[in-house]
Amino acid sequence: MMVAVGLKLVSLCLLAALVVIATGAAKPAFASPPPASDVSLDSLPIPRLSGNAWWTVIVRNDPVPGHPTAPAYDVVVRITATANGQEYQQHSATDEPSLGRWEGDSGEWTIPVIQVGESAELIIRPEAFFPRFDQDTPVRLHAVLVEPRYPTRLAGEQRSIETEGWYVRLASGQFRWPGVDASVGVYSANLIPALGTQTTFNVHSVNEFYEYGDRLSVSTRHKSLKQWDVQIKIDLSQGLSFPAGLTPPVGTSFDVESNIWSVGILSGLSGPASIKTWSIPVNVTGVDIPLEHRCLTATVVGATPAFELDQQVRLNDVVTFCLGKRVVSKGAITLFDFFPCVGVTSGPCTGTDTLELIATLQSPTRFLQPEDLVLPVGPDDRITRGGVTVWSTRGQLALKNSQTRLPSSVWSAPFEDLTVTGSDGLNPPGSLTMNLLNNEGKILLTVVTNDTITETADLVTTGYEYPVELVFETMGTYVLTMDIRGTHETAGQLTDTGVYTFHVGPVAELAVMDGGEASPLAAADQTAYTIHAANNGPDAASAALVTLTGVPEGSNSILTDGTYRETSCAGGLCEAEWVLGKQPISDPRPARGQTEYPTLTLLAPAGSAAPDITASIANN
Repeated sequence: MMVAVGLKLVSLCLLAALVVIATGAAKPAFASPPPASDVSLDSLPIPRLSGNAWWTVIVRNDPVPGHPTAPAYDVVVRITATANGQEYQQHSATDEPSLGRWEGDSGEWTIPVIQVGESAELIIRPEAFFPRFDQDTPVRLHAVLVEPRYPTRLAGEQRSIETEGWYVRLASGQFRWPGVDASVGVYSANLIPALGTQTTFNVHSVNEFYEYGDRLSVSTRHKSLKQWDVQIKIDLSQGLSFPAGLTPPVGTSFDVESNIWSVGILSGLSGPASIKTWSIPVNVTGVDIPLEHRCLTATVVGATPAFELDQQVRLNDVVTFCLGKRVVSKGAITLFDFFPCVGVTSGPCTGTDTLELIATLQSPTRFLQPEDLVLPVGPDDRITRGGVTVWSTRGQLALKNSQTRLPSSVWSAPFEDLTVTGSDGLNPPGSLTMNLLNNEGKILLTVVTNDTITETADLVTTGYEYPVELVFETMGTYVLTMDIRGTHETAGQLTDTGVYTFHVGPVAELAVMDGGEASPLAAADQTAYTIHAANNGPDAASAALVTLTGVPEGSNSILTDGTYRETSCAGGLCEAEWVLGKQPISDPRPARGQTEYPTLTLLAPAGSAAPDITASIANN
């Protein structure tokens, strides 16, 4: 890749603490290590077929590895309820706990002693707060473990010292537990926009199903399915900006200072009430920033119920979606998915009355245009077949070829034609073979480069789906073009073309960029040039080399990485090399205490001409 740089740059303190534990009775002395207890809390909702849902709080005393076991004494669990920002501490249990005693006035459950391996339960009735809570009001029940008197728990050993449960008082007056989770999703159909244009990110605020850690499965009629006060923070990276006059969906608002999208209420678990989508136009700005580094991040920053203590429901709270091609190195993909778009304009369809070739990623389901996808076939995918080492997709990728969306009652005569080239559009690095497999992995049909699969001739049946293995002869970049065709009973013959890119072997996408910043080391009559190099992956580069032309002769160099030398000069201008050598991908550099990119600054001799210079990078 050629890049015209052309930049004229105008005390530590240690504290020891002695803790004395006052006890009501003498405890025996122990040799090191001391006895230890892992006293922890858990909770579960109790959905009842009639009446109000209840809440079970569970205390356990588990052994601590490497320590003598010991009972835990004077364990206290404090339980509160919060609604509308106000805390309450008076509630009733269904009956006495299995161990200890319950004090409703103070909201404390006291257990004099709990043996190792023993557990105790207390059932709380949320309706005991009635009529304090209005209808359609979410209530958070919170239990926290007060430090047991003996033995002192060891830091890092306890699993959990607090737990929570949520309930909602319905219009009927009954309490139900909420089976919902606030999450967020982001997608953009235009992954490769041109500089100076706009692209669109679809940000989804979603009301998802939640089963209390998959420990309990209950019919939705025993749940509250609503979320309140949902808020999504939307951040843009460098190279992206919001246009003026953003208009969020009706019934929602957007604060331009905090970048928070106030979604409000989501209700239901399906249909429009359970999800709100904002199609946000975003400016693609700036230069020399790879598309893969231009990202939108959406974060759930507010929702009721929040389930703050359950990590399971935090999994989809933050989603970052970057532009550029998607690199998919493992997982299940219907790589050649014949998608009928006759009378359909939603989903992956880019037009109406079309037949489209789509790459469908599984778990979760995502639709990609083939051109937006890069599939690396790495060193771990090398196999020996027939005494020859080749590269196969069967190791990390589970690929499929599918026409199951084309029922024979409507579609006929589908076929696909394959052509393979290199990244330059000329000859590929080697041959490519596609094997169609059965579910046991046996090869049913082998198709070689520049072949055609005609369904009626080769596969007999219509609407097929087969696992696919792609076998590459040698390393390099392969570009697979697939032309598809099918005849619809009313729309007639429809065609489409998909272009897939495979990086076989260690492959690095290298870039060189104009640094864009002035050098403080340049004198007033000096011209400075700053150049950044980047490795956008997916693999490390083994021998990165930047070649420069038009460099003023005798320029001084300042480098963060590698070495620099002038190779030949004429007329006061030189060709030069910046030898970087092995270069890992750029993203982790700041975490390692390095500059964001390898950087070369050239200071031209004072008073010399200041021409543009040109730089290119390659992995040699």
